[in-house]
Amino acid sequence: MQEMNKMFKMTKVKTKILSVVQKGNTGTAKTSMYAEMTMPNAKKGAKPHKLTTEAWYTETWVKAGSGWKVKKIVPTKPGKMTMDGKPFDPSQMGG
Repeated sequence: MQEMNKMFKMTKVKTKILSVVQKGNTGTAKTSMYAEMTMPNAKKGAKPHKLTTEAWYTETWVKAGSGWKVKKIVPTKPGKMTMDGKPFDPSQMGG
């Protein structure tokens, strides 16, 4: 995780709750997440890359005392990622 912190600088993170349904002591939420970050450019003197990512989840929460705890989070559709405004697949980076 520390390596990731050195590689990326988060500049914006937003989470939206799209819907919530509660049945007894269990709640289900549909959420979306959007994040922007910068990553150093390997070319000396070049400006950093701008990365964006979007993801969608179904979250299951359970009542715990006077609050709620996350039981599980499941992606509901493939996420999207861009680098410098173009579609980006980090699995194709090699390494």
